[in-house]
Amino acid sequence: MTKSRTVEEMAAPLGSIESGRLVFTRGASHLELRVDAQMEDLYRARFEGKVPEIRVTDGTVSVRYRSSLHPPSGEITLSGRIPWALEARWGMSDVTADLQELELTSLEISGGASKVEVRMPHPKVAVPIRIGGGASDITVIRP
Repeated sequence: MTKSRTVEEMAAPLGSIESGRLVFTRGASHLELRVDAQMEDLYRARFEGKVPEIRVTDGTVSVRYRSSLHPPSGEITLSGRIPWALEARWGMSDVTADLQELELTSLEISGGASKVEVRMPHPKVAVPIRIGGGASDITVIRP
């Protein structure tokens, strides 16, 4: 008999927010990041397994994975209507991010990165990208 996994979906309205910040406070893993230029929500998320805690404060979406031997797999879609800064504390692993339709203001990964692929948008200005704490199998695809 197979144990069924919990699937949970979350979202927050965009409202009058003019810029966003996505922060992974305990790293990110087994995740797909996407952008929807037409979406009227600030973000939408769907996770399978032990769902991370997500809080929204003034345009900052904080994602905190819970300790687990089996981290959840999931996807987060960001509104392409506003510019975003992305930050992952404690690293990233097994993450694909298609940010081509996003106005990205910065990307910072501290604590290391492994098996990360990022499709960058066409920048309007210089976009700082920082990866600290070691890196393995990182692909950054620029236009």
